[in-house]
Amino acid sequence: MAKQVLVTVGTTSFDELIAAVDTDIVQHELQKLGYTHICYQTGRSLYKVKSAILKTSVLQFDHDFDKLINQSELIISHMGAGTVIDVFNAKKKAIFIPNHNVAGNHQMELYNVMDECYKARLDNLISKIKHATETTGPFFHLLLPPTRLKEAIENTLSQ
Repeated sequence: MAKQVLVTVGTTSFDELIAAVDTDIVQHELQKLGYTHICYQTGRSLYKVKSAILKTSVLQFDHDFDKLINQSELIISHMGAGTVIDVFNAKKKAIFIPNHNVAGNHQMELYNVMDECYKARLDNLISKIKHATETTGPFFHLLLPPTRLKEAIENTLSQ
């Protein structure tokens, strides 16, 4: 049975995130954890995926993003508010990495209120992958105070 990882960068580009996952080391780790497929949603990125240890698909945008999320067991994502909400609603295992290149650095606002076990930096991604795959069930209730997270998301969306 296919077990998929979704790597998503939203509508902008986040080559650093794609490149961090697109390594033999990370892909071997995902394979050891039972993952068989990886889908990269690349947005405006020009990065060309190289590693092919897992069965790989690449798409720029997907009009049925919720379906793509639901087909995946692990989401490795930028920290865009819309994607965070979609992943929360789907109750998926996830790792969120802020994209420091987006205007206003609003992704750091979400990063600052999210529980440590669901956020990562590019340099500690592999250890977070191990942790995320060990987490079972919904994770949204583990985030630091729901009202604080809700306020941060609403503030980000209203900007």
